[in-house]
Amino acid sequence: MKNPNFIKLEIARNLKEMAEEQPLENITVSSLCKRCDINRGTFYYHFIDIYDLIIWIFETEVIQPLETYLLQHNFGSWNGITSYCLNQMYKSRKFYCQAVRIEGQNNLRDYMQKRNRDCWELLIRKYINANLSTGLYSEEYLNFLIKYTSQAVCNMTIAWAMDGMTIPVDIMAKMDDVATKGIYGVVDSLANK
Repeated sequence: MKNPNFIKLEIARNLKEMAEEQPLENITVSSLCKRCDINRGTFYYHFIDIYDLIIWIFETEVIQPLETYLLQHNFGSWNGITSYCLNQMYKSRKFYCQAVRIEGQNNLRDYMQKRNRDCWELLIRKYINANLSTGLYSEEYLNFLIKYTSQAVCNMTIAWAMDGMTIPVDIMAKMDDVATKGIYGVVDSLANK
């Protein structure tokens, strides 16, 4: 039996190739299985549906490297990892530009919002824990900072993909400099009160 990750990666690679040739919304599990030379049972063993596969691709290519970076590094600008993540999306731009447009249950945009929030929460809590005494901020205020920042960055990324990724990656990656410097400024002002 083949390695399950190999099979998932092959299914993902084929879906992205098919998205280069036809609209993503027109790709069915049957047509994908035919292209991969696998049966439907193999597909459903690994994924619930095409949308689950799209989310798995994003999680694997973008979120996992970002979370690994955040867990292994202290705070600061994460411009380098943001460039990496945006470049991952840019390499498969036809796929991602179509995937963010899909509406309905389990859509990529909603997943991006949730996972982007998770990453910003990790970064902001690490920075606050290192720089503030407990009690200088409320949990409500902290949640506001996380939500505001994560939505701003994620909405910029989604808009970038919906517009065809015409803004260069190095320019897009600067949004994290703006966001992190803004968060650090807010936290530092709380520390100096």
